[in-house]
Amino acid sequence: MKSISVFFILICSVIGSVVSQNQSGVQYTPLGTILQNSSFEFSARYIGSMEAMFIEAAMKNNTNQPMNVLVEPGRRFIADTARCQDLLNVKSYYVTIAPNSETKIKIRGFCCESSNSSPIYDMGYDVGFVAPEPWVKLASFIDRNSFPDGAVQHAVWGISNGHDIAGVDCGSREQTIALRKILCDLTDKEMPWTTVQYKQDSTVVFTGAVTRIRGDIHYYVRYNCPITIILTDNNGRLIKTLMEPAIHGIGRYTFTLDLDVSDYPSGDYEVRIYEDGAILLDRRKFGI
Repeated sequence: MKSISVFFILICSVIGSVVSQNQSGVQYTPLGTILQNSSFEFSARYIGSMEAMFIEAAMKNNTNQPMNVLVEPGRRFIADTARCQDLLNVKSYYVTIAPNSETKIKIRGFCCESSNSSPIYDMGYDVGFVAPEPWVKLASFIDRNSFPDGAVQHAVWGISNGHDIAGVDCGSREQTIALRKILCDLTDKEMPWTTVQYKQDSTVVFTGAVTRIRGDIHYYVRYNCPITIILTDNNGRLIKTLMEPAIHGIGRYTFTLDLDVSDYPSGDYEVRIYEDGAILLDRRKFGI
């Protein structure tokens, strides 16, 4: 896996410049700059669903020259209806508009207001603004890589709403670590050791209700002895025995936690690994 320093080099783009260019070398003007041209018109409406949030952006060129427009990653489109969520663009869209004509493109947006409602079909969206720098860095990073939509959505919420970074799951350890690492750097949070899954509810955008906790704990056994693994609450009370005493030889081991916590009360929990039934070998905390 590439180091995160390499990834940060990749995301240092020319979004704030007067012009940018695509892979073919054609120069494009960022949307934020070209909006200052009175001969350019922009409008947008929602055409997606809760599962895939798309807006249709219409851009009109009222000049006698073609316009090359870059819709920047990190632009926040504002919902016309206050109770509906704004959408963050995380991709670069390169658009060429012929003279005296209009071009429409479909932009995939990601919710950046998890407590708001889903957009309503055909409702309007304002062109908005380029979001703060950490948002732009995350969007640019996503733009230059490939992640599942679910992971992208939880990553956006990690920046916009302060959600748990453990909610980001790409289905690949290398991908997951890369996306989580940039989130940790941008939010000054620690790398989580777990992955959390949330309850799905079609009536709300995000439930916040944790249903499952997964994660690996690596530990080293120093001598032949029985190892016990338990789960306790924040007060140290036993909640569940995860592994009954089992003899281990000297060496390194991995315990994979995969726990249904749908019925667990909110709070802090701790996985404890004991050798000889009494010596604490390792401990890992997680919250619900």
